[in-house]
Amino acid sequence: MVRKTREEALKTKQNIMDVAKQLFCEKGYEKTNLSDIADVAGVTRGAIYWYFQNKDDLFIELCKDMIDTDTNLFHLVEAINRDNLSPLQSLREWLYRIDESLRCKDNILFIKIINNVLWGNHGSTRIKKMLRDINSDFNKNYLLLIKDAIKKKELPENVDPVKASNFLCSVITGYIMQYVDGAQSDIVDYNKPLVDMFIEQLPKFIF
Repeated sequence: MVRKTREEALKTKQNIMDVAKQLFCEKGYEKTNLSDIADVAGVTRGAIYWYFQNKDDLFIELCKDMIDTDTNLFHLVEAINRDNLSPLQSLREWLYRIDESLRCKDNILFIKIINNVLWGNHGSTRIKKMLRDINSDFNKNYLLLIKDAIKKKELPENVDPVKASNFLCSVITGYIMQYVDGAQSDIVDYNKPLVDMFIEQLPKFIF
């Protein structure tokens, strides 16, 4: 009986998080309240407070849950086997999987939710800091791989790693947003040529 109760509790919690994810995406973080989530999830506000202290806690756990999936780009970079690949090969293999990530509905929702909070200037200071930290940690991957590529002479030693990583971060972010916003829905179909073209520009960022 106890085991069944735990399973039901986990199922209820997951249902709350699934509904919150959809509403945060559709209405935005600021305009979604716990009553909205409770109504759609078919639970009481009290049930939500059983699992989460407040909307911020629900949002934070939801983001962490969405990052920790096999197809999320935040997770994919950690899955690259760098022992068998050079830094540039690792970078290339990671970015080759953008199309896989963008074809997953949950990842699209995740990107939209983050953008709503960061660029719409919504959410508490705690929420904004968490998302900025996530974004910063993610972007550091570009810099670390490019620095390693310079050390291993895959890139010229006079390449500015900061400028090169900023470039790569900007074009990849722009590419992703073109798809997420629906401006260019077929862009993922030629993901690999785009990634190759972006990486070929890195030796040009000399100082």
